Amino acid sequence: MRESAESDEVRTIAHVRTLAVLPSLDNRRKGNVLQFLHESDLINKNTPIILLSGADLCRVDPSGTFRKAFPLEVYQDIVDTPWENIAAQFGADLSRAHLWGAILNGADLSRANLHDANLRSADLRGADLHDADLTGANLHDANLHDADLSGADLSGAVITKKQLNQAKSLENAVLPAIP
Repeated sequence: MRESAESDEVRTIAHVRTLAVLPSLDNRRKGNVLQFLHESDLINKNTPIILLSGADLCRVDPSGTFRKAFPLEVYQDIVDTPWENIAAQFGADLSRAHLWGAILNGADLSRANLHDANLRSADLRGADLHDADLTGANLHDANLHDADLSGADLSGAVITKKQLNQAKSLENAVLPAIP
């Protein structure tokens, strides 16, 4: 699969099967699947083979083995880092992902593709979302206190003025029309 082209059918099948299995698993087993994908070098920052766009990563519980796969000098406080933070650092495509209630405080989501993602009630305190694609994202009740949204595209996002006022920066951000 690693030698396949981005448009090859084998990648599409792997993506679809991954999306199909995740909702049927408990949180720990979701973490095990993601651990396998990482250890198999199928999800990585430079050239992901399997994209996680549309994946149900809500409340994933990564196993201790998965946590140990990352060197502490690269990922500080890795023991307390939820999968969503790690996925973002690996450049996963999280468009249409179900991240309801995800713990993303302090996450590096800069330039992340979160188009149409469900981030309802997510903890995004202090997250780096600069230049992120949040078009159509559901940010209802998400905590954006001290989040960097500079350059982010929030057009069509479900968000309130109160949430935007909590952000650290909105410089050059594309904001949605808020009544």
